[in-house]
Amino acid sequence: MTSPFESSWRGGPSVGALGEFGLIARIRERIGPPSAALVLGPGDDAALLSVPAGWDLVLTCDIQLEGRHFSPRWMTPKEVGARAATVNLSDAAAMGAVPVAALVSLGLPPSLPVAVTDALCDGLLAALAPHGAALAGGNITAAESLIVDVTLAARVEAGRALRRAGARAGDVVFVTGYPGCAAAGLATLEADDALWARLAERVGRAPGDLRARFRLHHAAPVARLAAGRFLVENEAASAAIDTSDGLGGDLAHVAEESGVRIELREAYLPVDPTLIELGALLGTDPLAWVLGASDDYELAFTAPRAKADLVLAMGEALRLPVAPIGEVVAGAAGVELRRADGTSLPVTGGWDHLR
Repeated sequence: MTSPFESSWRGGPSVGALGEFGLIARIRERIGPPSAALVLGPGDDAALLSVPAGWDLVLTCDIQLEGRHFSPRWMTPKEVGARAATVNLSDAAAMGAVPVAALVSLGLPPSLPVAVTDALCDGLLAALAPHGAALAGGNITAAESLIVDVTLAARVEAGRALRRAGARAGDVVFVTGYPGCAAAGLATLEADDALWARLAERVGRAPGDLRARFRLHHAAPVARLAAGRFLVENEAASAAIDTSDGLGGDLAHVAEESGVRIELREAYLPVDPTLIELGALLGTDPLAWVLGASDDYELAFTAPRAKADLVLAMGEALRLPVAPIGEVVAGAAGVELRRADGTSLPVTGGWDHLR
């Protein structure tokens, strides 16, 4: 069956016909003039950035591979471009940083329509522009399938970047949003109409709305940059990470880097109510999505107990769900879950790109 998204990847002249330098000129036209922080943008051997005194430079990169991170069956080219930027913006959010500029390397099949690269560029710019980040340049090469590789530069006040190390016994563990929705969205991309009709009946929503919502959890994540900045500006967090590989696995990184143990409470975990109903229909424990491999790009962080009210006030100010889900304790590094029945079990897993 043909997906409704596949038509956005077809038709018109190819990038091979336009050529590398013709395509670069076309992209430059879409980017527009440089921002204040970008001294020199696309067109030279390298970009030039200006970082004010008193700030540290933050660098991160992430790659999106067709067939591995996205499929034309389920995403438009513009969504792929926006997602490629967003996964990097989320890393900046986890450090509490302000995005400055991005470099983008594209691996393009020569037969790829030029309209696809136009849409990719539009998606990148749409994700970067609201945060003041410029598209500063990059590279183009031929490839057998589409590759979008983004390197993001950001800045944060010197010595104040949020890190995975820093959690201390007695801290409260928080998470934004509803982890696990992206994993559920990925699991249901191939679901038939019958599933969505049954789910719609259970939750009182239109089947098409539910299908679209869960697809977007996977296809269009949101970087929590405002939350990261709040935590830095108010010195509210002791450690932080984005949940790009899953809540349980990413908190395990915090526990390891901080040399602490994290105890999560099942009763406190924010589980989207629709996720519970979807799990019942698919025979899946919703906690497998909430704690397991799921690229939600929420923020998980620890904060001193004295800052807990401030963190909750942040959620209200940003209109962002923020939940206390456990605490940091002394002990061997790791994460465990206290079940509602009083039992405990270790939390392991998270996404591993090489397994």
